Amino acid sequence: MITHYMYESGKSACGRNNHNLAGTSDVKRVRCKNCLDSHRYQQGIWFSDFQNHTGTEPRGLLEWATGTMPFDTAAHHSLASYRAETASLADRLERQLEPLII
Repeated sequence: MITHYMYESGKSACGRNNHNLAGTSDVKRVRCKNCLDSHRYQQGIWFSDFQNHTGTEPRGLLEWATGTMPFDTAAHHSLASYRAETASLADRLERQLEPLII
């Protein structure tokens, strides 16, 4: 059975609307060629890559997935949050490092 990329309460990225479709929001499990070629799927891949590379959950992902926030806003929100978190972490590590330098 072909697995479709699903979002926003059961919509498929390829546009099929049969209620008996096998679908997932997990980008790794999608097998429908039309879904794989869709813009919506590529946006889902960006969020997955963001999470894999940063180790943090993207901010705005849920809002994007439910259709309440456009992709660009959600992606920029994720990046801004990550930048703030990493800057704070770098500052803390630098403060801890200073007393160790002789």
